[in-house]
Amino acid sequence: MAVVAVENGVDSSVFLSLTEDDLFRMFPGKVGYVRKVMMVQSELNAPLSAEEATGPEGDSDLPGVLQSPDVRSQLTAAPMAPRILDISKLSSPSMASVGAGGDDVAEEAGSHQDLESSDVALQGPSSRLETPKTPMWNMFTTPQTWPQYSDRVVSALKSGNIMADWDALIAETAYFILKHHDMKAPSEYDDVGRLVSERWPCILFEEHGKKPWNHFVKRLSQKMRNIRWTRKRKMEQTKQPATTKRTAVAAADYSFEADGDSPEELLKADLLSELQKDKPDKAKIGHLQKLTFNLRKREKPTFHDYPFLLEEKFIKREFFLRQPEVSEASLQQNWTSLINMVTECTKQDRFENTEGEIGLLKYVDTKIAITKRVKKLQPAISVEKATYIPTSVASEAPRLVIISHEDDHELSNGFLLHDGNVVEMRDTKNVMEMVLFLSQAYYAWDLQYPIQYQVLGFLQLFLLKDRLSPFERSCSFFKFEKRLRSLQHVE
Repeated sequence: MAVVAVENGVDSSVFLSLTEDDLFRMFPGKVGYVRKVMMVQSELNAPLSAEEATGPEGDSDLPGVLQSPDVRSQLTAAPMAPRILDISKLSSPSMASVGAGGDDVAEEAGSHQDLESSDVALQGPSSRLETPKTPMWNMFTTPQTWPQYSDRVVSALKSGNIMADWDALIAETAYFILKHHDMKAPSEYDDVGRLVSERWPCILFEEHGKKPWNHFVKRLSQKMRNIRWTRKRKMEQTKQPATTKRTAVAAADYSFEADGDSPEELLKADLLSELQKDKPDKAKIGHLQKLTFNLRKREKPTFHDYPFLLEEKFIKREFFLRQPEVSEASLQQNWTSLINMVTECTKQDRFENTEGEIGLLKYVDTKIAITKRVKKLQPAISVEKATYIPTSVASEAPRLVIISHEDDHELSNGFLLHDGNVVEMRDTKNVMEMVLFLSQAYYAWDLQYPIQYQVLGFLQLFLLKDRLSPFERSCSFFKFEKRLRSLQHVE
């Protein structure tokens, strides 16, 4: 360094005026550079006599830097500045022959203990040359300072197919670095990328105008930021001591407790009063039914409180209150589409249907029937002759009985049987309206289909187009539904 300074016309005494603080500012984190400059300072600070320079046998024992004639001539001509460091505290063995005078040099050369402890003086906790805050200079340099990668990552690195386990490599490297040092400077990330790529070149990606390890460094910094954020969040959540007792906050009570003075209860009482008349006003009942609908939504409606729900007209009206998005026109269109798809299935299965739309529903019922052992119930939809007397038993699920004429070709009317009650259908005109009325009753009475009545769930999906209301489905149901969906897309 001194030779370079002389050749460039720089006064060598400039090195003597540099303090330790100046060197650390000039070479941040570069311990080796600082040590070399301080060694040159020591050499320039101690001019030697000719005898000391040649030694007892005439062979030069000086470092190569001081053997240059130009440097030695400038050393003798330049005025000496005060010493900056005690030579006895430097670690270079060549410093033993450098001193301010002959006696001093001999005394310092004989002090082997001071020379051996020079590294301790440079690296001790009280020295300005102690290890800087960033340990990147000694990480990823020896097997002990490398991450202990998992077998999967090591295998991928050795095979060169690291992209299959790229995320695992980034994560394991990030956790290893954060365990020993929380680096944030871009130069530190760059050092890590360079060191890792030197050992495992398979992480390199050629990008125009960028370093080959830039992709690795970018992903590593992202992962470390995510880890820091996660840890910080957990720390913030656990800042409050676990023993701290917070004042209990009473839970908000949103339950509805009707009293005799509430408007809905008054409307309900008015509705019951109207129903008890000898000739109740149907129009008023329909109006009160709409006004008290929200009350029935909060509580399960009973026939004791709302006896009008056993009449065909009010059952249909209750259904449309619960399903306002359904229209009669859409129901007719859905029914036509459903019949066409089921008819196509019967043709594919070569099923002979002699009962019209009722026969198609029976075909569907056999296709989606549940196969596991369950309690046997009366069919959800059945056809009886005109001599049939409708009766219902307690706790019976709603089911439909259609009455036909003696010739079995024309259907006249039907009955809805449920829990000991019989509802006669007088306004229905065809099979679709009768089947639809059965589904509407389940909605109006807020009931779930029995698992045996898979056909009602089928009507809910394809006739009412309601996929939100839950019901249990059999494995056969899913298969047949998928089959119909495929036909629906073909249409």
